[in-house]
Amino acid sequence: MFALARGGIDNVRIPKTVAQPGFSWSTFPQATVLYREFFFHMKGIRQKYRGTDILKVKSILIVRLDEIGDTVLTTPLLRGLRETYPEAQITLVVNPNIYELVAFCPYVNEVLTFNWKIPKKANKPARWKYIFQWCKKNLGDKAFDLAILPRWDMDYYYGSYLILFSWAKMRVGYSVKVNPVKRKRSKWWWDLLFTHLLYTKESKHEVEYNLDVLRFLEGKVKDSSLELWLDKKDCQRANKVLAPLAGKFETLISVVPGARWKRKIWEREKYIQLIEWLQREHKTGIVLLGGENDRELCKDIEKGIKEKEGIINLAGKTTLRETAAVISHTSLCIGSDTGPIHIAAAMNVPVVALFGSGNHRRFHPWKVPHRVVRAGLECSPCYEACKFARPFCMEKISLQMVKEAVGELWGKD
Repeated sequence: MFALARGGIDNVRIPKTVAQPGFSWSTFPQATVLYREFFFHMKGIRQKYRGTDILKVKSILIVRLDEIGDTVLTTPLLRGLRETYPEAQITLVVNPNIYELVAFCPYVNEVLTFNWKIPKKANKPARWKYIFQWCKKNLGDKAFDLAILPRWDMDYYYGSYLILFSWAKMRVGYSVKVNPVKRKRSKWWWDLLFTHLLYTKESKHEVEYNLDVLRFLEGKVKDSSLELWLDKKDCQRANKVLAPLAGKFETLISVVPGARWKRKIWEREKYIQLIEWLQREHKTGIVLLGGENDRELCKDIEKGIKEKEGIINLAGKTTLRETAAVISHTSLCIGSDTGPIHIAAAMNVPVVALFGSGNHRRFHPWKVPHRVVRAGLECSPCYEACKFARPFCMEKISLQMVKEAVGELWGKD
């Protein structure tokens, strides 16, 4: 039986007489790791595991600081943790931009936000000081039994440090050895921030990487489907913004042309041609969706469409939950490798996903009818900076390839 340690490290403090000579904020994480075991031994805090049942965990911290899609793909893990630990106090920490997406999550007791961009811009002393003080203020009195960082990839968001400074007795995450990029860019001591490591190297979907954490904790996966949680206002807002198309079209299609990374965006002209084909051949209404940064792209696409009465541009005009509500009214979602295609999957809407540099095996739409359209270049997927001046992996996706994918999903030519 997998076991938890007795005793925690919540009240550990490094004595000034030892810490001051060689200690500074610039080396704080390393110093914490290097001094930790010595002080735990001296204080009698770091005891060996003695068979405490893992199901007796009473407080859990989950840190998920990345973006929209990653958070949506974590929802099966959240549900599984609640089923495994029905009485536990569960705290979820997310990126502030993602908060509203999980605000109504029924599987956690508390949602906190950590703005990782603030320490990212600071020098090392200020960075570690900010992270440590945030943890002390927000996590210091919670005495977590278990802390989880489910991110399989490189931790660009300082989630590992939140796990460490939560002082949780058991800290679970993926080793830096699981993939070459993570091993190359990580510090040698990062694995020491955790008490328990997963070493899964094989290629699988992101949902499965997340659920492997649950399996590691001896939890059972009863349902791996995605889900999101909306309220009445979100649905009312969706009905209102879609009113101009109501009654005019039998079907609506949501189109998400933008992406966080420019190299993942399909050409504007091809989106215009695709939308006009959908309007002409399938008599569908079109809903353009995206965030604030996608306003200009969607505006340009809208300008290029001749039949403007059959299109609504909502880019930058809806919240994440409202976006989910809008997508739920559509019969198909077409977009790049970006967060809203996973929102569509969570709302059980079929997806045509355009993949270039992204890993389609790891991030394809989960558990919904879908088609992945990709050029299949040898260099794709890539994890480093693109070696070309232009994203050929997206440019080589033809209009005909996307038309065929739509036809396959709809059973139409």
